[in-house]
Amino acid sequence: MPVVGVAHDVFAVKSRRGQIVRIIREHYIRDDIKTGLETSRNAKSTPKTQTSSGPGLHDDATHFAIPDANTLLRFLEVFETARDWKDVVILQTVWDRFNSLAASRARARLRRLIDDSSRRFVIFDNEHHSETYLPRLSREPTTSRDLRAVAKAAEFLARLLTANMDSKRRPVVVIWEAVRDHPLTKTERIKGVFYESMANYITKWQVHSPQVWRCYQEVLEVEESDRKRAELAKKEILTLTESSSVISNEGKELKTALSLVVGASTRAQALRDREAAAYAPHSTIERLETLRKKGEAFAGKLQVSRFNPQNEATIQLKQRDRQRLARRLGREVISGEVWVFGFEARNRAIDGDEVYIRLLPQNMWAPSTASSFLLKDIADADRPTLAKINTGTTEEPGGKYPPSGVVVGILKRNWRDFVCTLQVDERTKDFRSVIGVPLDRRLPRVRIQTGQAPTLIKQRLLCRLRGWPPESKIPNAYYVKSLGPIGDPETETQAICVERGVFHPPFPPFLLKGLPEREGNSTGEKKKLKSGMRRLSRERYGWQVPDGEAKQRRDLRESHAGSIFSIDPLGCEDVDDALSARPLPDGGWEVGVHIADVTHFVPEGSPLDVEARERGTSVYLVDRRLDMLPSVLSADLCSLRGGTDRLAVSVLWTLAPKAKKGSKKAGKKHTDRGKKGLEVRDVWFGRTVIHNSAALSYQQAQEIVDNSIGELEKRGILHEIDGDPDLDLKIVKERLTVLRDCARRLILARKNAGALNLQSFVPEFDLEETPSPEQGAVSKRPTRVKAEAHDLEMHHTIAEFMIFANCEVASKIFQAPTISSNALLRHHPFPDQTKFHSLQTLAKNKSLTIQADSNKALQRSLDRAEARLKSSMSSSADTNWSSQILRAMATKAMSEAQYVAAGDFEKKDGRGGLYHYGLAADLYTHFTSPIRRYADIIVHRQLLRAVASRQNEAEECAKDNEGERLDLGRVRKMAKVCNVRNRNAKMAARDSQDLFLHIFLMAHGPVTTQAIIYGLKKNGFLCFLPHLQIKSSCLLLDASGELAGVEQTDGQGKLKGRVEIKGDSEVVVELDGKLGTQRLRLFDEVLVKVTAGDNPYRIPKPEVRLVLTAKLSVKRSADLPSQLSTFKSSQRMAVAQKRNPPPPDLNESPPLEDQTLYHILCSFEGEVDGRADGKARVRRSRYSREHVRSSIASRVSWAPREKAVFKNLVDM
Repeated sequence: MPVVGVAHDVFAVKSRRGQIVRIIREHYIRDDIKTGLETSRNAKSTPKTQTSSGPGLHDDATHFAIPDANTLLRFLEVFETARDWKDVVILQTVWDRFNSLAASRARARLRRLIDDSSRRFVIFDNEHHSETYLPRLSREPTTSRDLRAVAKAAEFLARLLTANMDSKRRPVVVIWEAVRDHPLTKTERIKGVFYESMANYITKWQVHSPQVWRCYQEVLEVEESDRKRAELAKKEILTLTESSSVISNEGKELKTALSLVVGASTRAQALRDREAAAYAPHSTIERLETLRKKGEAFAGKLQVSRFNPQNEATIQLKQRDRQRLARRLGREVISGEVWVFGFEARNRAIDGDEVYIRLLPQNMWAPSTASSFLLKDIADADRPTLAKINTGTTEEPGGKYPPSGVVVGILKRNWRDFVCTLQVDERTKDFRSVIGVPLDRRLPRVRIQTGQAPTLIKQRLLCRLRGWPPESKIPNAYYVKSLGPIGDPETETQAICVERGVFHPPFPPFLLKGLPEREGNSTGEKKKLKSGMRRLSRERYGWQVPDGEAKQRRDLRESHAGSIFSIDPLGCEDVDDALSARPLPDGGWEVGVHIADVTHFVPEGSPLDVEARERGTSVYLVDRRLDMLPSVLSADLCSLRGGTDRLAVSVLWTLAPKAKKGSKKAGKKHTDRGKKGLEVRDVWFGRTVIHNSAALSYQQAQEIVDNSIGELEKRGILHEIDGDPDLDLKIVKERLTVLRDCARRLILARKNAGALNLQSFVPEFDLEETPSPEQGAVSKRPTRVKAEAHDLEMHHTIAEFMIFANCEVASKIFQAPTISSNALLRHHPFPDQTKFHSLQTLAKNKSLTIQADSNKALQRSLDRAEARLKSSMSSSADTNWSSQILRAMATKAMSEAQYVAAGDFEKKDGRGGLYHYGLAADLYTHFTSPIRRYADIIVHRQLLRAVASRQNEAEECAKDNEGERLDLGRVRKMAKVCNVRNRNAKMAARDSQDLFLHIFLMAHGPVTTQAIIYGLKKNGFLCFLPHLQIKSSCLLLDASGELAGVEQTDGQGKLKGRVEIKGDSEVVVELDGKLGTQRLRLFDEVLVKVTAGDNPYRIPKPEVRLVLTAKLSVKRSADLPSQLSTFKSSQRMAVAQKRNPPPPDLNESPPLEDQTLYHILCSFEGEVDGRADGKARVRRSRYSREHVRSSIASRVSWAPREKAVFKNLVDM
């Protein structure tokens, strides 16, 4: 190692005796120190020498960044979180300064960042390089000298790149927050070196990494939040100091306040000492891999139970580990799961971690209780046991149970951002170490070190895990920022998005560069447009389809004039599909599906494409829509709005002349020809230019099909349609009728092939905008839960054509030589037959049989069950809830469909591998919604490559901007990301529905309503609430075995009794007193009270309690509907009992209150059953029968069947 020279650093220090001592330090300088740039042309073979650290920089780097020490210290979290940020040079000057300023944890985090080979961070020892060493001037401040050293090192690296003839001319960017204080003038800065602040650097140099911008904004928000909290704490201390009462009280309050800001509690330290050795240490990865090869350890992903998260979890083994486990047990483990019971057995692993496990002896294996019990959520870590509840289990633990094990090591952590709330108790106000309860109950409680506990109580906190040492029972975490107060809709929505991994911040301005601008706008309007932060108004862009672009596409504006229209929900802005029907000269028809061409505005590899890929899908919450694309695209440029020309990707089918007629004979003939149900002579795919003649709503389209032209013109429906002014209503009606007839044949063909008609329950709300003074904006509050919406035939028509187009596109890309195994498809696997046990048990209670051997057998069984249940209903009943429950349970028994790469499966006779079970389709994909799903954008690109006319065009399309082929590995990775984003969006939407139902119940009080039992547990039952469109559970026994969750109709007095389980179909509730014994069976209609949950630590969910009365609580007869017990949410028991109205005048008296009317009807029923109550009869005598009948007739929410039955009851 040659030494070029030795420099001497001279320091003057003061000794303990006060003498000035001169110290001379030798500083060796060398010329063989590697910078890391030398290896950029062969990054994979970069050696780690003594003089260079890190994996080396890559040839695909666009520039090289050099941050200073203060930037690293302030934005270290941005460097860690934004994994897109790569190719960073850490100078030795910056490293030394950072180590002197940062804490030990920050130094370790930076060291891990440098050691991560995927991040491409390198250390350049500029302090010992002959070209970059810079001696310190006399009396020069450290900051000034460091700045000069960084500038000299940057200029040297720039000259080095120029000397090496860097063909890409990649610059060196120095990130320095104090750019204005730079000592070098602009004339002294050499070419290839740029000095930028952090904000300017992200905007100019990280255009392709939107994630960096989001992390940067988050750090600024945290700093602002900390600054405000510090000012608040300072004001509180000053207030206490100036208060005479505090000073006269020996300053106790002042000491308490100061102890929250500085110093830790000795009692908290003692508490941590008592928790020593709480868990066993983890084994090393090398030892575990050795045991894994021997079949003594197994690897998999930990999944904590949603029903019993404190006690139960499963390990989803990897494929090879399943095979090893099967060889060890001598039998195949169908589910591929190993159960883990208790926190100790998890050994500091959390949900989503990839772990190593070892099996327990077979005599220690045990069954799961999550499927047999209802567990009430509790914030504490130690949950009450179920030992006092009679489980009815007589089986002894043994080999017939699934294998159980313990976690012995962690392969990969799944630590993520999460939301928690401080647990309020005596420790919270006295110590800096506070307990946080995560919003996700699958996560353990955490310990947070903070001195701001009083200001954080009753706040939702964004937190991150810091570590989990073996001596601690719970992990350590730190809070990043406060999201807001508990219960605030905006705060809870943010918490839901964090928990579900939904990150949709406003689009940065640089992402919208290159998009068309609205013509004739002022500068302020253009700025608003570019920011993309507000929804566009109805004013359209002045953008027109360029002539050059139209010549490269098939122009349908003249050939299909008046034949293309869209059908969407009322008020829809992101219109991404349209239909067309056009008669042909030979008597046949051409029908088409036209999808917005998003790929024209979102080039592959562009910053906007990267952002859309990161978001994955649009998220539809109750009060808002989080778009995948900026509103400038989703609501206008890409949206197929009425009366506009738009770019599209179309699928056109040419149908035989017989397809025009709707006769039964012709329909049967076409159905027999194949699964499509239509005689298709030709299919065309490609890019088009279309003109949407009319943007119809579902209701408008159905009205046009069902009514005559005269009736439609009389009603003036043309004035309500958004489209061309010269729209011909007769042509629209003809085209819609043809599309409807075609859809009927498609539906029949799919049904004959085994397609399933499934069901799910989703509550919908009427929202009212209310001003929010705290946030200075408008918030939306629920005012009513919507009743069930009836499906229109046009809903099924549109859905069927979308399915038809998706199947055609899937076949096209799968058969294309340039795509084939790389095609992105949608796969719905065959369900596990054991998952249908609950459904079959429920159907058996009604003497129904459900066969689930195949999708066709399942669909026929559900159809037969629906027909039998409908025949047993009263003629006035409008909804067959029992059959809908059966279909919903069938849906729940199936696994979710997933995006897959075609190369990962084999197509076997249309049944295995790529077969879609629910739709009975051999091949299926998503093509029809590119505005809101990134998977559809991928499929659009694959389709366009498959239909490319020239070979050079196909080869060009097969590569993205980075020059990499869209191979199987990349498609597999994209499919995985799309699956995760899609799942997160669904869970966020479900949580949002629970949140707004909670807000509704908080505002309008408890709701007493009808419920239908569809499942029985050892300590309660599962029920469906039709009027709220939700499924819930009712707990009948608490953890101690006492009766809970049951009350009387008057709400007074605590009920006592016991609960007995009889088989799988009946629960007997024996109550002390007049109520006697109540028997609850499957499909029983019961009365329940729904209240807002009172657990502040979790996502709000409603609580359901069983309401019992002498004979009206459980009804199985069709003659007396259970809707008698459906009350409005504004009922108040006490108010109803206090009112004592005088004898009314029939012509002027208002209708009776719900509660009063209910008691009167109960007294009438008592007379009929021979158990008349004297007091009830006296109370009833205040009202005439005519008044009671008129009150029944005034009930808007009661069905006609209900009113008729109750009037007959009054007349008896």
